[in-house]
Order: sequence, then C-alpha cells, then structure tokens
Amino acid sequence: MTLRDYGRMGQFMLEHGVVNGREVVPAGWTDDATARHVADPPYGYFWWIIPGGYEAEGIFGQTLSVFPQDHLVVAINSAWPAAWSQEIDAVRMKYVAALRAATR
Repeated sequence: MTLRDYGRMGQFMLEHGVVNGREVVPAGWTDDATARHVADPPYGYFWWIIPGGYEAEGIFGQTLSVFPQDHLVVAINSAWPAAWSQEIDAVRMKYVAALRAATR
C-alpha cells in the first residue's frame, strides 16, 4: 500500500464507510469495528482503541490513526530498523499528539 492508500482507508473509516454518498458497508459497521471487543489490550476488529480514536499498526512502523472528533486521519508509512521499537513508537506518538493539538 502507498501512503495515499493508507490515508484513503482512514478517510473511509472516518466517514463511516460512505464513499461519494454511497454506503459501502452496513450502517453501524465502522462503529462496531472500532469499538472495544477485547478489554486488555483494547482492541476492535483489527483496530487498536486509543484515547480519542483508533489505529491500525503494521510491522516496521506503518500506522493509520483516526480521531473522529478531531476529523483527523494520520497515515504513516515507515521503515523502522526493527519490527517494533518502544523508543521509536514513543516519538511517533508524540508526533501524532502534536498533529492533533494543531487541529484544535
């Protein structure tokens, strides 16, 4: 997937599965998909539930974060040096928080 593809998927979820005025998924599906179905860690249908939104995470740093109340989608296509890095993820989370703050 390209960065644009990630962004389009995020926009699709932000708009509740509606494209050009046409419902692509059943009404309520995106809300159910992004609701907490697993308590710990908080997880929906392939979406991690985070404060103010939800996100999908790929290996080596690809993330798609959606914040419905902020009308914000953040798509990141990275190439981390390892499959997972707590330090790099902490920087990513600060970056996403700064983007959210800038939209308010």
